[in-house]
Formats: sequence, structure tokens, C-alpha cells
Amino acid sequence: MPLEGFTPYKKEDADKYNRLRWWSGIPMGDFLDKAADIYPDKEALVDGEKRLTYAQLKNKTDKLAIGFIDLGIKPLDRVLVQLPNWFEFIHTYFALQKIGAVPILLLAKHRQNEINHLLRLTEELCKTKDGVIDVNMDDDAIRGLTVIKDGEITWPPPPLQLPVAPPPAKPAAAQAAPAKKSGHGHGAGEPASARSLAVTFGIGALLFWLVGSFAPASFLAHFTVFVLACFIGYMVIWNVTPALHTPLMSVTNAISSIIAVGALIQVAPPLGDATAGRPGTLILGLAVVALTLTAINMFGGFAVTRRMLAMFRK
Repeated sequence: MPLEGFTPYKKEDADKYNRLRWWSGIPMGDFLDKAADIYPDKEALVDGEKRLTYAQLKNKTDKLAIGFIDLGIKPLDRVLVQLPNWFEFIHTYFALQKIGAVPILLLAKHRQNEINHLLRLTEELCKTKDGVIDVNMDDDAIRGLTVIKDGEITWPPPPLQLPVAPPPAKPAAAQAAPAKKSGHGHGAGEPASARSLAVTFGIGALLFWLVGSFAPASFLAHFTVFVLACFIGYMVIWNVTPALHTPLMSVTNAISSIIAVGALIQVAPPLGDATAGRPGTLILGLAVVALTLTAINMFGGFAVTRRMLAMFRK
């Protein structure tokens, strides 16, 4: 009796195979048992230095079949098998035959994509999981893979009936483009306008004049450095598009490492300054730490800048 879902042999071919006794009418698993009963000590398999007799092969196959049953494999279950020409393939094939499962042999070159496709196809052909194959000819994927069904050739499949495309929707009324936001580059993605820069610089200059008029001279020098640092930070960070923040930040870090000069002065004061003495232990230690950190800052800043800019080169 042919298995459900499989195309049977032609009647004249089946009669010929039975007449010539090419078909014995017994399952494949029984072939192994019969050979083990007649030739138990003869060699059945040779795999390199490993050799098995028919009795040993039958024993290993029976144990593997019991293991498959414990895993839940039942008669008529389809099992994908992908093994090379080793002992393990013979054990697996005959063990599945003894259970009554259907081994589906895969090529060794099949990869995960092909195996996943066969798994999905098997699930679609046997959704009830009772071993009965249902070839749904209404499924375009299954229809395209079917060559013969119920003794009739179904290949090639009919062309796919593509759904009719819906008519294009009428264009909506044109909406007014949103006005561009004005302001600095960090928030709006654009540099600040000339008017905003002029107002900012004017206010800054006024504050600087007030501080310079009333502050002591020693404070004014430090305050000048602070104002210049704020200006540079604004121009290279706040006033550019966000896409350039990373390379500009790294360049700024490298340039700002000019504080290494201040640390060196603390370590060894200028020789021309007669009033300056050697720094204390605490000052010397802080200067050495500052030199170490600024060295990392300088080399790291330029390294990051180089790598970032390399991404934009063609």
C-alpha cells in the first residue's frame, strides 16, 4: 500500500519488480534483522579502522531506535537526516525505518537556509501532524513545487495571479513647509545667524570691559584665558552641526592640552624668575598627574579625529 502523499510506481514497473523479486515485500528494518540472523558474524560495515558485524549493527540500531522513540518520534513522522557516509548514517537510517518514521535525506552541502525551507514545507504539508500529507494546490508555494499529483503531471504551474494594484491616491493639498528654526547649530542643525553672533559678541565685550575696569590685573589675565576658551568652545561645539561633534571634540581636547605647558612650568619654574622656588611635593605630584592626563588627551584626541575623518573619505 503506497504511503499517503507519495506518487506510486507505475503498475507495469511494480509488477516487474515483484516478478523479479527485486521487491521482497518486507520493510527495510526487517532486512537488517534477517541479515543479522543469517550472517551474525560477517562484517557489515567498514569505516576506516572501525568494523562492525551484522549482529553488532543490529544491536546498535535497535538501541538507537529505542532512543528515538523516547524522543517522541512516531510512525509516519518525517525526520530530516543530514549525515555523511559514516556509521552514524547507517544506524540512523535503519533505526528510523524500524520505527516506521520517514527519513528525509539531505545533502551534506545543504545549509541552514535550505534546511529551514524543508522544515517549513514539511509543516505546511502535514499541519495535522498525523503523518497524512495534504498537498494544498491553492497554496502558491506548494503548487509551484508539485510535479505530479494523483497520477497527473501538474508541472509547470500556472502563472501567479497577482492582486490588482489599487488606484493611486489623489495627492493631498500641498502643505506649507515648516519654517526653519533659527538659533545655534546644536539645536537646529544650522550655524547661528550673523545677527545673533553680533549681539553675543557685543554683550561679551561689554562684560569684559566692566571686569577689566574694576578687577585686579592678576585676575584679568586668567579671565582673558577663560573668555577665549568659552569662545573657542562655542565656535567648535555649539555652533556646528551635530554630525561634526565627535571629530571636533577630539581636536578640541588635543588643542586644550596646552595645559601641559602649565604643568611643566609647575614642575620646573622658569630660570629667569629669581623669586620662584622649587614646587612642593603636592604641587609636583599634581603637575605630574596633569602631564599624564594631558598626554593621553592629546594623543587620544588626534587618534579619534583621524579615525573619524577617515570615514568621510572616498
